[in-house]
Amino acid sequence: MKIAICDDDSMDLLYLQTLISKYDSSLDTTLFHAAKDLLAAFQTAFFDIVFMDIEMEHPNGYEAAEILMQQEDKPLIIFVTNSGEYTIRGYGIAFRYLPKPLSQSEVFNALSLALEAVSPKKVEINLLSKKVYISVREIYYAEASGHVVMLYTKAGNFQCRCK
Repeated sequence: MKIAICDDDSMDLLYLQTLISKYDSSLDTTLFHAAKDLLAAFQTAFFDIVFMDIEMEHPNGYEAAEILMQQEDKPLIIFVTNSGEYTIRGYGIAFRYLPKPLSQSEVFNALSLALEAVSPKKVEINLLSKKVYISVREIYYAEASGHVVMLYTKAGNFQCRCK
């Protein structure tokens, strides 16, 4: 599961990364100090969940979220903010709002709900020593022979040992 954290405050960025790691150290987090950098990263990568500060330089987090929601594969967006100004406007964009300062219980609760919402859209494949999550939409077909499954996808073919 790939998670992006975007916040122009380095302390908030690192604190949220620490909380996510504490929740589940296998979650892959990438940090962004500006919304424009996050948008650029989405040109070549996909993040299932985005924790986004709203109050940043142009584009702000809300503007960046609007752009992300126009994509075919939409990430799940959790706004992390000091401001309630975008609460009504963000309806339909944000999965959740987390007020700053963040509490561990609020982050864990939001993360649990977010992972539950995203998981049905992905298939977990165990490849040797790592797990790969593949979007159900990207799977063309699967071929099974004994305990070996070959999964043919948009991103390539994956072979795993499973039932």
